[in-house]
Amino acid sequence: MIADDNVVKNVIRRKLAGEYSDKKGDAIEAILRDRLNNLEEKYGIAHAKGQVKLFGKEVDHIIPSDREDASVYVMTSYMETTSSSQTARANEQSEMYGILQRENRRYNTERLFVNFVDGAGWLARRSDLKKLHSGCDYIINLKTLDQLEAIVAKHVPDRYFTKTPKPNVRVENA
Repeated sequence: MIADDNVVKNVIRRKLAGEYSDKKGDAIEAILRDRLNNLEEKYGIAHAKGQVKLFGKEVDHIIPSDREDASVYVMTSYMETTSSSQTARANEQSEMYGILQRENRRYNTERLFVNFVDGAGWLARRSDLKKLHSGCDYIINLKTLDQLEAIVAKHVPDRYFTKTPKPNVRVENA
């Protein structure tokens, strides 16, 4: 039995804070998924989440849903507080971007890597945030989420626009 009430309170507080942060991260994922669902309804472009052989890992959002021939890969990272896992995440996503760039050069393709990054934790770890920024074609957050439609419209091939024709858009790189 733990005799010190402060120890118990601190353990409970940390557990609850972690659960709260996870719930907020899940809510961010849901917002992004809803946005992609809207694009699917509007244009017919399906999206998925899952294991991608090219990277040897799960990708948060694959557009269109063909995991092996997608045009846009989106990784989501929401950090409310700082942690050492941010460096690992930034390194991992930079590595994924490097793999995609090599594949694009090798096969003359133009597939994209998009980082969705939000949360105050990233502001406190600027070096990791810079890695995420330089390790992708576009970086977006909740405030700039509206740019996702233009990114998809510009970079997904015409054949995936099965409901509404592909719009003509201009996108500025991040």
